[in-house]
Amino acid sequence: MYAIYDRETERTRVGSDASYYIEFRADKTAPLQSGGDLPYECQWSFDEEKSDGEDRYYDMEYEEVVDFSDVLTELNREDNVLIEIPYLQYGMVFQRS
Repeated sequence: MYAIYDRETERTRVGSDASYYIEFRADKTAPLQSGGDLPYECQWSFDEEKSDGEDRYYDMEYEEVVDFSDVLTELNREDNVLIEIPYLQYGMVFQRS
């Protein structure tokens, strides 16, 4: 994880944490490792309706979390993935490694 995004202030606080990571696989699975917890076995799909020339949106599915979504966007000239869960204040920002 590269940074935390605060939805209320719309600010990003940079500070990496290698114990948080996500891997997008060709078979449309995306295990999300959240600290020391077991990985969340998510499914992903491209959301053509939300996507535009700047940002590519993807929908994430995890059976225990409703409305889980993420966006692939650019931050500091690097591709990033911002993962947001609508009812939580903070989002997680990941960079490609």
